[in-house]
Amino acid sequence: MPATTSNPASNNGGFYPQTVASLPFLMTQGEFCSYTRKSTKTAEADRLKGRGCPYVKIGRAVRYRADDVMRFIEQNTMTSTADAATREV
Repeated sequence: MPATTSNPASNNGGFYPQTVASLPFLMTQGEFCSYTRKSTKTAEADRLKGRGCPYVKIGRAVRYRADDVMRFIEQNTMTSTADAATREV
């Protein structure tokens, strides 16, 4: 159920129900690189080559959804070096 908040500026007795959307947390490229311990050059090269973590463009800004980052990490978790060899492109 959507959350509601009160809006004191409303003219219906001080209570104005508003739907509060649950928005995804967006990481900047710097935050993404810091979290994944990648260089910004590597992140940029991955985007250029169409590999790596999914990202969002908002104007000229690049953002990464926290959920996408976690999913990307989970999908790239290996248990042995043999696993990594089978995923090489």
